[in-house]
Amino acid sequence: MMNKQVLVITLLILAAASALTEAKRKPTFDGPVFDAIQNGGFENGLNSWRVDGESYFSVSDAVPGGVAGKCIRYEKTDGLKGKVPAFSQVINFKGNAYYRLNFSYKGDGVRKPVLLIEEHFNDGVSRRFIRLESSRDWEEYKVELKMGKKDAAYRLNFFPAGYPKRPGVKGPALTPAQLNDTGDGTVCFAGFKLEKTSRKDPKLIPGPYAFKTKTVTYKKTDATDLVLYVDIPQGVEGPFPVFVIIHGGGWVTGHPKDMLWKAKPLAERGVACVRVQYRLVKDGGTFEKSIGDIMDAVEWVRQNAKQYGFDLSRFGFSGGSAGGHLSSIAAQRTPECNVYAGFCGLYDAVDRGLSRFGKADNYIGTEMADRKNASAIYQIKIPPPATILFHGDADPTIDYTVALRFADALREKGGRAETIINNGFGHGVGTTDSINKQLIPFLNREWGMDMKY
Repeated sequence: MMNKQVLVITLLILAAASALTEAKRKPTFDGPVFDAIQNGGFENGLNSWRVDGESYFSVSDAVPGGVAGKCIRYEKTDGLKGKVPAFSQVINFKGNAYYRLNFSYKGDGVRKPVLLIEEHFNDGVSRRFIRLESSRDWEEYKVELKMGKKDAAYRLNFFPAGYPKRPGVKGPALTPAQLNDTGDGTVCFAGFKLEKTSRKDPKLIPGPYAFKTKTVTYKKTDATDLVLYVDIPQGVEGPFPVFVIIHGGGWVTGHPKDMLWKAKPLAERGVACVRVQYRLVKDGGTFEKSIGDIMDAVEWVRQNAKQYGFDLSRFGFSGGSAGGHLSSIAAQRTPECNVYAGFCGLYDAVDRGLSRFGKADNYIGTEMADRKNASAIYQIKIPPPATILFHGDADPTIDYTVALRFADALREKGGRAETIINNGFGHGVGTTDSINKQLIPFLNREWGMDMKY
């Protein structure tokens, strides 16, 4: 009898211990997490954090010395089944201003946390990614952003481990599940503080003024080293809007040097331009390789934004002909992109209308899925970038009606799109002067600039 009682008691103790272990592994979030956050003049503080992800996280007091608040620790596990832990809060500002966001984080030395800032306006949502370096020790991070915009809501989202994936990602927008890599790992965030700064929008000199060009090797392939030509305005204070320019040439020829005519008027007026080399057919290029090169160039822009003074909240793409084809897709796959300017581009590789260009089975592929994957019209992100499309109505190479249909599709998704169809023009869209007289006012309007031309 005594042995049975001992056995029952032992089993109860083991069950209780198991339940306690499970509770510690997946505790219930009962925020607010942070107790002492400095309010920076916005309507609500930083005490309304939300954690998603089926409770695969834990709350800890293990914060660095002198840091107010607590620490959220995430665990990326197979049990999430595609659901990524998201640590987020919405902030509403009273007016237009710059703010400095401070926080501390540490991880396992492998995971690279991601801060995603969503700006919700009446006309849509823009997104900005900030990727943090991996660290085993507590690191303090500071970033100054023009976040305060009246009547706009901002959501700060922290992901424990990950990066915006490029390889194999299709479609118009990245989902939270596509942010993360696959391994387990933990990252702690703590000590959040958001402060209003005295910084104001820089007053841009009308220009033109000088710019300097730096040549950067951004990628090495078996066939060739790929370079960027980075045109940086001089004599004016940054940060600068950044315009990524993709050259044409039928995927078989062309070079970013050819795009100086497009970069020069902008770089002289306060816009940083990045002219991109990508693999051509002679280098073994296919659509997947070429677009992969361009997206790697985008990643270079992200990683070097601070060094070169790029303002990723004013991010544009442009390209003509084959470059219009590739740039239009890259624009839809780049969350930061909010402006696109296309020149006689192929925006639909499925229905090319009367276009002579664009079949290229060896470059794009023959399957319907391949051709849709190589068509911007099938990959429009929400919200779409504000778009201006230039085309000639006598273009025998790429049918101008493709541009009209692309513009309609952008509008159907809630985007702003205008088309400049030049009568009698073939595979060209006019003089540099006529283009800039329409492109520069478009950029002024979309980016809040005052460039003169």
